[in-house]
Amino acid sequence: MRLPTLPTGLLALLLALAPLGACSSPAPPPAGPGAAPASRGSSPAAGTASAPAAPPAPVRLKAAWFTVGGQSAPLWVAQDVGLFQKHGLEVELVFIEGATLAVQSAVSGEVPIITTGSPAIVNARLEGADLFDIAHYVPVLPYVLIANPRIRSGADLKGGRGATARRGGASDVAFHLTLRKLGVQPETDLTVIEIGAQQSRFAALQAGSVDATVVDEAFGEEAERLGFPVLADVRDVQFPFVSVGVGGRYLREQPETVRAFMRAFVEAIHFFKTNRAESERILATWMKTENQALVADTWEAYSSRYLASKPYPTVEGARAMLEFAAERNPRAAEADPRDFIYPQILEDLEREGFFERLGR
Repeated sequence: MRLPTLPTGLLALLLALAPLGACSSPAPPPAGPGAAPASRGSSPAAGTASAPAAPPAPVRLKAAWFTVGGQSAPLWVAQDVGLFQKHGLEVELVFIEGATLAVQSAVSGEVPIITTGSPAIVNARLEGADLFDIAHYVPVLPYVLIANPRIRSGADLKGGRGATARRGGASDVAFHLTLRKLGVQPETDLTVIEIGAQQSRFAALQAGSVDATVVDEAFGEEAERLGFPVLADVRDVQFPFVSVGVGGRYLREQPETVRAFMRAFVEAIHFFKTNRAESERILATWMKTENQALVADTWEAYSSRYLASKPYPTVEGARAMLEFAAERNPRAAEADPRDFIYPQILEDLEREGFFERLGR
């Protein structure tokens, strides 16, 4: 698998002190067990029993989650069910809401593995970040546009205020696409502001600070129960929403750790889809909610429609993101989509029969 080459630009989005990783390609996966002979000590004397080998110490690392919702479910499940430990890892989950900070943390190696909006990785690599997208695990946009109860059409939105999480991010893509479905031009027909994660945007809508925003399907159903209409959705759009990103230096130096992480992550998706009661309990705990309707909606949406069982990053998905990015960044129009994904980790799992053992 050819590793994408980095663009030549500098990562303007990152803080000046954040060190960029080396730009060379990640090392290929280690050879199989027979590639190099193991060192051999002298055989134990006849009649003596060798001491059992101590299990290897788990590899410690940090991984980031970024929003309260089904997008973070694989990490929460892997942690609470013990799947990270099963695959030889001791993972500390940290919350990083902003994509810029998440990217910086991955590139510097402070939090080497992150989940974040897929467009954030594309935008960062366009600016020179040593960062790789190894999984499109929510490969479609699960967003709906919700509005103030007084707004019933696109025409009612003109002159108002709308909210996204961050310009160029997944929610911004969804916000633009839903508005265009309604015949509304973002930036010219209404004021667009950045607020943060979907629970913050939903709170701003409830408070009357904005007239419309996008949230995922589960939050949209909760909004409708509270009287906020859904005006449009982009659930039919094939556009990567959430990815697993890895800092390039960490991927080159710790490829087996990354593979172990993805084994746990993929198994967590399988667990989430096939163990409803326990998965809903985990969702309620991490979402810090007693709203069972919201929890059930989240499980149903992500287990059946949004979480990919084989979350390969695709050339088609990268191309769609670059086409959108080209509206603001001319470099995106000339970029090769293959330079923005690294499917080798999941290909390794496929070759070793991991998906087959899970019953995929």
